Amino acid sequence: MQATAEFNLNEKLKEWEQDLKSSPAITQRDCEDLKANLLDRYDEYKSKDLDDDEAFLLAIKRLGNKTDWESEFEDSNFHFLQIKKTLGLFGGIFFYFFASYLALVIDKSILIALANLGIPPHVSYTFSRIFLQVICLLTFVGALSLIRKEERFLQFIGKIKLDPKAATYILIGTIILASIDRLYYMLIRQLIKKELLLFKVWNTFTWFEYIFPLIISVAFVWIYRRYYRDTKLN
Repeated sequence: MQATAEFNLNEKLKEWEQDLKSSPAITQRDCEDLKANLLDRYDEYKSKDLDDDEAFLLAIKRLGNKTDWESEFEDSNFHFLQIKKTLGLFGGIFFYFFASYLALVIDKSILIALANLGIPPHVSYTFSRIFLQVICLLTFVGALSLIRKEERFLQFIGKIKLDPKAATYILIGTIILASIDRLYYMLIRQLIKKELLLFKVWNTFTWFEYIFPLIISVAFVWIYRRYYRDTKLN
């Protein structure tokens, strides 16, 4: 299909597709079907000796506006959209476990490294505790920012495309981190001989494992309560 120097069909199609994909109700398959329909109409108008730009504009006009189809697509894609929301929730769960294990593995790596460097155990423990406290503080600040600017956050979440490949990588990464975390548990027991200090170290880990998800959950519940009436099923 030929396009003139002034009119770039591929660019026009790309812009049109991006506008379509901004609607969560329109799936990739819907977009491809509409694109094929648009090109058929474009070729039809081109065969009537219309120039490229005019043929494309008339094809879009004849096909209709995105807002005219959204309610129809929402109805036909209802189950797909519900699954998509569920998959988004699973993506959030994957990310939480990944972030949690990553913080614990880094913290335990610090403990092991300091112990191997001959740093006194109580100093290593203090450093480890401060590290996890900073992580929780940053998470708390992030949660407050999220609550204050939840619309931007929701827009950002809507743009994230967690395809099966990315989800698999996150899952594999989480499993690897969880395995390393368990291995470090045994190494730290060997490095820290004093039972009282070891008890304090595990208390720090336990404290983090409760506080970290609590902060995230409170932020999630806050946003969910604000938007529940708009998102619940009729």
